This record gives sequence, structure tokens and C-alpha cells, in this order.
Amino acid sequence: VEWAEPDFVHRVEQTGVPDDPLLPQQWHLPLISAEAGWEIETGSSEIRIAILDSGVDLTHPDLVEKKVDPRDTENLDDDPTPDASEAHGTACAGLASATVYIAYGVAGVCRGCAIIPVRIFSGTGFGRAGAESDGILWALDRGASVISNSWGPSQATPISFSLDLAITEAALSGRDGLGAIVVFAAGNSARAIADFELAAHPMVVSIGASGRNDLRELFSNFGPSLGLLAPAGAVTTDSQGRQGYTDGDYMSGFGGTSASAPVAAGVIGLILSADPQLTRGQVVSALMESADPIGVEAYVDGRNDFYGAGRLNALRALTRVVDGELCVPSVEACDNGRDDDCDLLVDDDDPSCAPGRGELCGADPNRCQAGHVCLSEGPGSTR
Repeated sequence: VEWAEPDFVHRVEQTGVPDDPLLPQQWHLPLISAEAGWEIETGSSEIRIAILDSGVDLTHPDLVEKKVDPRDTENLDDDPTPDASEAHGTACAGLASATVYIAYGVAGVCRGCAIIPVRIFSGTGFGRAGAESDGILWALDRGASVISNSWGPSQATPISFSLDLAITEAALSGRDGLGAIVVFAAGNSARAIADFELAAHPMVVSIGASGRNDLRELFSNFGPSLGLLAPAGAVTTDSQGRQGYTDGDYMSGFGGTSASAPVAAGVIGLILSADPQLTRGQVVSALMESADPIGVEAYVDGRNDFYGAGRLNALRALTRVVDGELCVPSVEACDNGRDDDCDLLVDDDDPSCAPGRGELCGADPNRCQAGHVCLSEGPGSTR
């Protein structure tokens, strides 16, 4: 007898390409090299992606096993089921983390990640403003690693104090101090992102949309605050039956930066599944530095205002993580123009250099900046 061993019954992880029938129609996955990236990492259920939106169909077969700690911060209960004919949040959840190997449906980018579904507004788009910050804090308290937001005012609108503080809290203290990654859709108005709105918040990664032709979608907002682009995936989950956009359980007409944000959130989930101890800055750096520089516009210092750092690439981002090609934090030097401590904030914008900056006006002494709460400077102040 050369060898003998017990023939245990055990569970193995399925890798490779899923067999979900709608997978061939999910054109966004090849563009970000998702299938090749899945050979490195498919996602861990320990990594939770919060979907803050109009609610999620909790019984959808592609999502039912993914949900943890659901919440409706608009109605203040634990049932984030969307209104009839409203499937925006369900579509976003499917792009981020739909189940695979179930002989039907679609594949999510981080197919192994869990989802925290949070309903923050109704199907009409109206909702209690405080529900937004409450939703972020709910996700933060329930261990969200990524907080995906495919919503925002149609016009450039200043960030409320409560929402600013919730985003900052999540980015700085989430994941036991490593920092949660807050993702926002850049918007679909074909305009420049104002420096005081959500997509420009210094603790937010703003995601623009690229199309099937691997170029920027013309409707996608742009500007110095744009982080990068992700494909605006069209084929995804729909609320079941006649409760969603279609009469079926899946749809082929989703899109916009609303679709791009959860695609990016899914890739972030893969990165954190590969190494859960990465800081927020290391994750975002890996995302940016691995992006593909598509388009005809020149990239200066690794970016331009229309494409940000480029188009998302899951395989290249994961390769950087497993190969250890990441920013290594050191003490922030406050006068060298570099991000030494890997938190994506440089010199005077870094709280370690200006500890009170998060509670004061921003760089422009004449008006507040996004992400910085203004306080009165007392009688006689001209600022």
C-alpha cells in the first residue's frame, strides 16, 4: 500500500467562468477582465457591500442568499422592499454581487460578497433627507466594507452637514479604522462636477460611465473630482414579475453611472476579499493605478478630467494586490506634495497636517468646500 487517506465529504469553492445563462450578454464583465480576475479572487462573504438606493427585492433568487442586515431608513423598519415597478436598487445589487452557478440569471462582479440592502428613498425619488446619512451609518455599524451609492441630486447641490459627517465617519473609522470605501455615481447630466457636491467629496470615489465601445459615455459627468470610469452594465437583476422595470426577473436596459458605481463597488469587494487588511487609501490607489487609460484625451500625471484615472480593470487591480504593488504608508510629510501615509490626502488636506481641517472651512477662505464643515470664526470675521 503506497498511501491511504480518509475519503471525506467536503465542500469545494467553484472557480472559473459561471454558467449563468445571461452571462454572455453581460458585456461589461469582459471589459473589466472580470472572468480573468475571478481566477484570482471571487469574493468573500465576510466582505459586505452596502447598496443604498430605492430598496432591493429580498426574495430575488439571484440575491436572496446575499442579503444581511437589511434596513429601510426612510420608513424606519427592517424591510427595504422597493415600491412596485421600482427596481433601481435591485438592479444595482445584481451588478455588484448576484449569485452564480444557479442555472439561471446573471453574475455579479463580486459574486461571493454579501449585500447590505438599505432603502433610503421611495420609488418617486423623494425621501427624508436624513435617511441618506442614517443609511450610511447603518451600513457602517453593520460592517460594510464598501458603500455603493447610485443616487444624488439632479442639480449640483451642497452636501448637508449630516451627510458630510456620515461619509467622513465611514471613510475614516469603517472596517475597524482601516476605512470603508464610499462610492458615488458621478451623475448623468453631461456637466462638470461642482466642487461642493457629493461626487466631489474628498472621502468619496466618484465613478463615471463608459460604454460598450470602451469609451466615455457622453452623458457622464466629468471634472477634476472624477475618480475613474466603469462600464455601465445593462444586463442585471430586476424586481420579480411585474414589480420591476420588465415583466420578468431580469432586465437588459439598465445603464448610466447608476450602473457603473456598483460595478466598481464589486471590484473593490474583490480587492478586499483578496486582502481584508488593506487601508482605504491602499484600496483606492490600487483601483486608480491599475485602470486602463482609454480614450483619446491625454493623461497628465495618470488622469484627465473626462476619464479620471481611466477605465476600471479588475484583473490588474487584483494582480497589484497579490503581488504587493501597493502604497506603503509612512508618516505624512506636510510640505512635499506627496501622499506619504496612503490616505489619498496630500499635505494641508491631510488631517494629520491640519487636525482641525475637518471642522473648518476649506482651502478657499471665502466659501466652504465639500467635506469640510464650516464654523463661525466669531465677531468681526470677514470669512
